[in-house]
Amino acid sequence: MKLDHLRYFDRLADMLSYTNAAKSLYIAQPTLSAAIKRMEQEVGLTLFRRAEGVASGVELTEQGRIFHEYVVQALECYDTGLNLALESQNESDSLLRLGTVYSMKGRFWSRAIDDFINQWGSLPHFHMEQAYSAELAKQLKSREIDVAFAAMTPEAAGLNHVHVWSQSLVACVNIENPLAQRTSITLDELKDERLLTYSVKSSVSPSIDELFGSRMKEFNVVRSFDDELSLSSFVSSHSNNVAVMVYSILVNAFDDVVCIPIADAPADFHKIYLMSRNESHSKIVGDFIDFMSSYEFPDIFAESRNAS
Repeated sequence: MKLDHLRYFDRLADMLSYTNAAKSLYIAQPTLSAAIKRMEQEVGLTLFRRAEGVASGVELTEQGRIFHEYVVQALECYDTGLNLALESQNESDSLLRLGTVYSMKGRFWSRAIDDFINQWGSLPHFHMEQAYSAELAKQLKSREIDVAFAAMTPEAAGLNHVHVWSQSLVACVNIENPLAQRTSITLDELKDERLLTYSVKSSVSPSIDELFGSRMKEFNVVRSFDDELSLSSFVSSHSNNVAVMVYSILVNAFDDVVCIPIADAPADFHKIYLMSRNESHSKIVGDFIDFMSSYEFPDIFAESRNAS
């Protein structure tokens, strides 16, 4: 049974006039008559009978009255469902589920988001998720988020990735430590220090291993930390600790620590990628990937040193 025929039936049941109902539906009266006749054949019921003394007038039979009650409910359910589906489609067209590592949530990252919004032309519906890189990769694969700023981890295998930002490796020291006066330092100069760095499960750990190489055993290294915030806190509370870590805005939580570039490490020591699934994307997700892939993120460590 055609949806249009149900609407024709509903209109005729309300107006009880073939002439008036056909006019309100913007169809010819014979078209309406044929549709109602076909409906009656399909359901095996007589839905209308001629009204006495009224040209083109009709009235519902008892079966027609019962049937009309449920046709009205069916049409209301259909219209409600369609409207909700359309609203959901419109919302999904501007919905961006975005994940990011903690270290990126600074002013420069917010500026990049603002620049994208200005280009997009309207305010998207953002859903933000903060987590470590491995967790973000898992959320991408399970379709909980659409795109993520994260480091490369085994969990990211199979995902699309574009290098967008890098973090410098630094020695974080307490301002009371004599090393705080240095403008740069080498690994060899840290051999006598108690060094704190990332746990082996961290996304930074493989780069730390590569930098130290077989010389790791020559240093007094404690590998128990997940992020720069915890590393900085132990430097802040113990002046003899030195943290070997990547620079991030999390360091700014402490005013009694200093970060010194490690000369042995490349400037792009720890790389952050824009990650997404290898599939077709909605327009907003595709535009976001294109925009951020060519966006010039700043060297925040260089900026912090220039500011000081």
